[in-house]
Amino acid sequence: MRVLVTGATGFLGVAIVRELLARGHAVRAPVRPASGLAGLDGLGAEVARGDVLDAASVRAALAGCEGLVHAAGIPRIGADARETSAVNVTGAEVVLGAALEAGVARAVLTSSTSVMGGTREPVVQDESAAGNAEALGIGYFVSKLQGERAALALARRGLPLVVVRPSFVLGPGDTHGSSASV
Repeated sequence: MRVLVTGATGFLGVAIVRELLARGHAVRAPVRPASGLAGLDGLGAEVARGDVLDAASVRAALAGCEGLVHAAGIPRIGADARETSAVNVTGAEVVLGAALEAGVARAVLTSSTSVMGGTREPVVQDESAAGNAEALGIGYFVSKLQGERAALALARRGLPLVVVRPSFVLGPGDTHGSSASV
């Protein structure tokens, strides 16, 4: 299967690309012109220049792909709120909307446990627990929640979607200062 992986130059994205290639899939990675390609060097992924906010480049990158893993996003609390919302919400709408139009067989959205919000008290929660991400007002939390809502709206229109919610993403090679950074 040919799979488009957005966010392929990021910490999690490179790991996704490696795993897909190891399982025999062909991978296409849309990469912004300003992004470095060091993490993808030598892996065998096809690089397509583009941006998750540019619908035309996303549609072009999706051509011939049967699957999509949307892992692009701004993962930092405290990042510029407008940029975070643009990438985490609008990017999800653009990419997953194009996937629905293209008729992909499977789409995966990398969301975050932050969509549930949180408390300072230890509380066990599952999928039925009411979240408080919006009430907390943390831009990253709200953007991931809004991006997930947009994705689920597309799923209701027929997009074959799986949503994953990682919490802290840890491991060697984290050069971008993701969830392991202080």
